[in-house]
Formats: sequence, structure tokens, C-alpha cells
Amino acid sequence: MSGVKHTPGPWVAERSVEEWGVSVIASNETGHISNPTRGQVCHVSVVAGASGDDPELAVANARLIASAPDLLEALIALVDRDLTYHGPCIVIPAKNHGDAISIVRRARNAIARARGEQSPDPSDTGAQP
Repeated sequence: MSGVKHTPGPWVAERSVEEWGVSVIASNETGHISNPTRGQVCHVSVVAGASGDDPELAVANARLIASAPDLLEALIALVDRDLTYHGPCIVIPAKNHGDAISIVRRARNAIARARGEQSPDPSDTGAQP
């Protein structure tokens, strides 16, 4: 696969009172979350009073966007492995067993983060939105 060409993660979703919505913000070089003007990847707007606008839907959408780098990383790791598919089963060579468990754990953590849930793996260090 070719190199990834997007702002590196982690990304987090933070409510932005000044900007009427939720900002998706990337980390900076030191690993700390940048302020919204320097690290903003995108902004999910909520217009007060407009019909059909739901602030919680904006938060959920921003959370899903913020988890995109983690989801992409987990999927790339999964498809790059030496796996054999037999019907509904995936056969993992013994030499890759521990690696496969780690990949599945990362995928589950990324999915939980996208849903706004607690990470199922307590050792996960990913930022929660």
C-alpha cells in the first residue's frame, strides 16, 4: 500500500462554543493536542434554530471523523497480514497469532472510540473524544 497522506492522528473531537459545533483536532509534534486554530482537521457545525439540527448528532459525527486515523491503521494492519480465509473463518498462522490478537484489540478500541464508548482494552492509550 502507498503511504498515507493525511494529518497524522490521534485526532479528538472537542466541543467548540465559539464556533457553534464540534472541532476535530490533531495532535502536534510533541503529542499534545493542539489548540483548535493550529490543529483543526475539520469542524462539524450546528446552526442554532435550524430545523433538524441535533447537537448530539454533530458530536457523534465528529467522534467518527476523529477516529478515522485509528480505524485506517487497524484496517491496514489487518489486510497486510498473512491470513487465509476459509468460508466464515480466518486462519491465522501460529507465527502471527500474537500479532493478530494485537490488531483485533486495536480495531476494537478504534470502533469503541468512534462510538464514543469506553475502550474494551484497559491498556489502550488512545485519546477519548
